[in-house]
Amino acid sequence: CIEEWLQFEEHMGVVHSQLQQQMEDEISALGPTESSEYYLSEEQFGQFERGLGYYELAMYNQAQNEFDQLIAHNPDFIPARIYLAFCYFIVEDFAEASKHFKLITSTEKNRELLAVSYYALAWIHVIWDDHEAAEQYFELARKADPSINFYSLS
Repeated sequence: CIEEWLQFEEHMGVVHSQLQQQMEDEISALGPTESSEYYLSEEQFGQFERGLGYYELAMYNQAQNEFDQLIAHNPDFIPARIYLAFCYFIVEDFAEASKHFKLITSTEKNRELLAVSYYALAWIHVIWDDHEAAEQYFELARKADPSINFYSLS
């Protein structure tokens, strides 16, 4: 389990880098108030940047506050929601993390983000000792992105 969790954290580092690069590309191309998928006011853009900064400094409660405020006004902004979900996961508020990961899986089309969200949900259910649901989420993660080797309880 520990080895699988370390692989998951390593994969999340890759996803984090990809999200950050995507945002930087959109920002440099269109400026801080527009992107190809999302509209952010300058204040919201600042909240996202502050949230990322806090996240990278492992100040998860502060990051959570920034991302929470941002998605309150822009609920479809998936980059903020995924970071918010992981903030809740890291501070062990699994019910809140689960809520956000489920919202992501209900709307997101990106296979890698879907797989990571399902995988996080699987681990939440492992923690909750709900192995049947955990195995279902592991399977959904594998189906979302078969190129990623995910853990399984079976």
